[in-house]
Amino acid sequence: MLRLMNRRVAVWVLWPLAWAVVAHSQEPTQFSPEQLREDLASLESALARTHPDLSHSVEPAVLGRAIDDVRSKLDRPMTAGDAWKIMSRLNPVMADGHLTVLYPGGTAAEVHRHLKNGGRLFPYAVYVTGGAIFVHSRLDGSATPLAGKRIDAIEGVPADQVVGKLLAHMNGDTPALRDELLSDRFAFWYWKFFGEHRSFRLRIDGVESVTEASADTPSAYRERTFERQFRFELLAGNAALLTIDEFYWNDKSKFYEFTRAAFERMREAGTRTLIIDIRANSGGDDNVWYEGIMPYIATRPYRNGSTYLLKIIEGRAREGQKVGDVVHGTQDTVYQPQLDNPLRFKGKVYVLISPRTYSSAVLFSTAVQDNGFASLVGVGGGARSTQSGGVQFIKLPHTQMTIVVPRFVLTRASGRDGLLQPDILVVGDPFRPRSAIESILRLDRGP
Repeated sequence: MLRLMNRRVAVWVLWPLAWAVVAHSQEPTQFSPEQLREDLASLESALARTHPDLSHSVEPAVLGRAIDDVRSKLDRPMTAGDAWKIMSRLNPVMADGHLTVLYPGGTAAEVHRHLKNGGRLFPYAVYVTGGAIFVHSRLDGSATPLAGKRIDAIEGVPADQVVGKLLAHMNGDTPALRDELLSDRFAFWYWKFFGEHRSFRLRIDGVESVTEASADTPSAYRERTFERQFRFELLAGNAALLTIDEFYWNDKSKFYEFTRAAFERMREAGTRTLIIDIRANSGGDDNVWYEGIMPYIATRPYRNGSTYLLKIIEGRAREGQKVGDVVHGTQDTVYQPQLDNPLRFKGKVYVLISPRTYSSAVLFSTAVQDNGFASLVGVGGGARSTQSGGVQFIKLPHTQMTIVVPRFVLTRASGRDGLLQPDILVVGDPFRPRSAIESILRLDRGP
């Protein structure tokens, strides 16, 4: 959550977008071409009245051509789901994880409905990169001897063609981030664009096989538990690992107690090296890291950004503002360090990122990097360091499809632009996440 003009503005993450729920009827409603085009016009209107500057992520002329192409394809009666397959072509064009056309009713609700009704999904969790697909685990997350092996083809379709078709509908700032999101959502997206299968004819590392489809729920669509999202571990060599997979929990006090206890254990153990792993963190509420992490690592006053653009929307205008204004402002809120905090950590801090690190997690990363509170390590190139936020969820009138549109853009504290990048490149094995931790510890020990 950002504090702009002394008001708190939500910066939502990528994951809650999947959890919006709308009831499904047994017989999907068909919408006329006129209704579908009216929904598209409503999408255009929502962008115009909500986003402060679309050129932050896409040239307006490029987006305009993409919208015209979508309009030309809304030429027959369709269900909301079928219309989404066309309108979601705008997602990669808009090139912002906070600027998205969502599946009607939410992907999680659709997955649960499908499985409850006896449906089946692709049997493996996968890792997608550069047009290639690799087996990561079984869909339920359990190990498989195929982990790390390349999927050459699915149902006779070469893997790069499968990936290309799905990425043509995926949101995200960059191709690297879209690869990460497709990896998480592959089972759902394959089902929607290639249809349901009860078994799959696969070619993996040149070997043909037939594998039964899965009735398991992919991890991206499971209910989150505190213990799954937040973990702490003391490591050998006076090191510790704090894993934070989101900057959100409905009971913030539970998170604050979790981090307080972690820093207390570090003090008692004489920890000298702390790794904060936010590779899987797609954002949340900035207050979670303002109050849950910074009191233990900040060494000087800091800001979470420098300048911003803010669109004034209905119901949010203050005195002297009118709806439609774009405010150019300076983020002047300064947060003070707690230098007298008895649990303040005085050792070396590494913040581990990946191309999937997003939203509030990007703001945390730039805050520690710009102020020298930690060394940013890992792999970047997924998200812009200038982040959009304050997302609005807007329903289209006929299909009830939801689009997500940000109302502000915030530049990092240093004022620099570009993609989020680490200070130190650490490339881990995607099939052995612990390998990056081991590399950092070797780096910390030196030659």
